[in-house]
Amino acid sequence: MQKFTGVVRARVLVVDDHATSRNYVLAALRQNGMAVKAARSVSAACETAARFVPDVVVSDWRLPDGSGRDVCEAIRTEWTARLPHPRFVLLCGNPRDVPPNWLAAAGLHRVLHKPCPVRVLLAAVLPADCSVRETPPPAPRDDDVELALAVRAEFRSRLPDLAAAIEGKRLEEAALITHQLTASAALCRAESLESAVRELGRLCSEKADPARAADAWCGLESAAADFFEIDGP
Repeated sequence: MQKFTGVVRARVLVVDDHATSRNYVLAALRQNGMAVKAARSVSAACETAARFVPDVVVSDWRLPDGSGRDVCEAIRTEWTARLPHPRFVLLCGNPRDVPPNWLAAAGLHRVLHKPCPVRVLLAAVLPADCSVRETPPPAPRDDDVELALAVRAEFRSRLPDLAAAIEGKRLEEAALITHQLTASAALCRAESLESAVRELGRLCSEKADPARAADAWCGLESAAADFFEIDGP
């Protein structure tokens, strides 16, 4: 992996409980000259921000104990008056879920569609007077092959959990799992897999007819099998 060896361009706190997405963003920022720290919840973000004092906070929308808006409001509330507030960038699978008036009301600066291109992420994180200098696209480890392997392992691990949640009619849990798997499929540009898991997630969120959910599950199993075959045993 190419590493940036110059002056730190910004201190960034990344808040995301989804390992694949979090590692991707951390790698993108680190490779492009940022000092980074990570947190997986609203409470952990507040604790880390107090120690790290970030210039920018990049947060996922959905977190185990709240939302990206909660991260923004909590950090702003506890921030020392001696320093300017950090900029807040929200990553969201569907930006339409975030009402436009929340940007100003909660102190958010940007809402980006997740996953977003590295150049777009850098433009949102860096101050306006900084040029965007982008290294090759990052991955959680070394390259796109490693990213595909990480996503494949995640799907193998989480699909049984998803099946159990659907069978047990725990639709909120199922919707959360599909939300994370959708982001992972999008990161490695597996379009058929992303489409299949997104559709199942939509049906779970809408508490749709079980027969429709069963059809969507079959579609996801087929797309996952194709993905596993393409990317190796």
